[in-house]
Amino acid sequence: MYTAVWDDALNKGNLDALEENLSPDYVLTTTSQTITGIEAAKAHYGTYLTAFTDIEFIVDDIYGQGNTVIKQWTFKGKHTGDLFGIPATGKNIALQGVSIAQIVDGKIASDTDFADDLGLMTTLGVIPTMSAHNNMAIIQKVYADFAKGDVPALGAAMDAKVEWNEAENFPYADGNPYIGFD
Repeated sequence: MYTAVWDDALNKGNLDALEENLSPDYVLTTTSQTITGIEAAKAHYGTYLTAFTDIEFIVDDIYGQGNTVIKQWTFKGKHTGDLFGIPATGKNIALQGVSIAQIVDGKIASDTDFADDLGLMTTLGVIPTMSAHNNMAIIQKVYADFAKGDVPALGAAMDAKVEWNEAENFPYADGNPYIGFD
């Protein structure tokens, strides 16, 4: 039942399957919002159906004990429509996540979704890609500039509102926290 409802709703575009399988007071909690009720859930999932084509929702793994079901999933699609204010990019995505559901009286009472929103935003180009290689190069340059005593280069690498604390018992610790490079 649990995997079939998501197959019907997301892969087949049948949001009415939610009415049959969610409890009337269904609650969806995501990393950015809480959605309550079947109609709100239909609107939320409907956004994905209009924002993406070539949708493939895959339940990668599923576990259950008592009234709790945990599913690991992948949502694939091509971004061809508005997604919560993000205009279509034409990019293919593979959003991965985990959901923890509570089943009450044979219906899904709640879902808590943990999705790789950062990966999605990076793939869509909303957030620039930051590679570990680039981050390492920045840190190595800061240490090299520090070793050379190149104060202007250090300042250029820092955010204007950089914040740090001196170690306890150090003479300058009484000024903690320090904000700004100066």
